[in-house]
Amino acid sequence: MIGGNTRVNSDVPPYFLYSDFNVAAKGLNLVGLRRAGFPSAEITALKQAYRLLYRSGLKLQEALSRIEQECPTEHTRHLVEFVRNSKRGICREATRPSL
Repeated sequence: MIGGNTRVNSDVPPYFLYSDFNVAAKGLNLVGLRRAGFPSAEITALKQAYRLLYRSGLKLQEALSRIEQECPTEHTRHLVEFVRNSKRGICREATRPSL
């Protein structure tokens, strides 16, 4: 789900919430997942995948490999496939140079 007044100039992986002027991931779309009937085990796996992809500080390929290893479910595999097949790249927070 993407919030209003959000500029989207890259692909946004499924299952997550996005907002801010320049699109940024804000968490898991829990309401949508529950409405779609996702079991709690699947939601837990997607939460872990979110943390690895957006909050771990890992490089993209390393994060995807860890998602495949640590939370192998149907939906996390779909997420990894989506990211790997993205032509424009996915939205991820820019890495800030250390001073």
